[in-house]
Amino acid sequence: MKYLTTFFAHGLVCAAFVLLLAPAVAGATSHGLQNPFGSGGPTTLMEFIQIVITDVILPIASVVVVIAIIYTGFLFVAARGNAAKLETARTAFVWTVIGTAVLLGSWVIATAIEGTLCEITNNNIPGLCN
Repeated sequence: MKYLTTFFAHGLVCAAFVLLLAPAVAGATSHGLQNPFGSGGPTTLMEFIQIVITDVILPIASVVVVIAIIYTGFLFVAARGNAAKLETARTAFVWTVIGTAVLLGSWVIATAIEGTLCEITNNNIPGLCN
């Protein structure tokens, strides 16, 4: 019953948000939506996604990775030879390394796909190939 109440409350909040946002979006599209980045900003969705990933997500994730590594180092120091705490610290360190590998690996794969697409199309994809 509690789950159903929570689900209903979340649905009600989302519906209210959509109903309040719909007139603003409709008014913005009829009068023209201005680019918040100015004239030198991204002009396509692909450029916007690329800017968000490289200028927002990767720097924040890098800081989170550094903090996680410092925290796991603190766990190792705080364990002071306790086998259970050392195992917890090892587990935290392994998952931190795995998360870092996933983060950097996804960036490498995305960059490789972008380079491949640009090479195949002779830099003929607007907003992706410079």
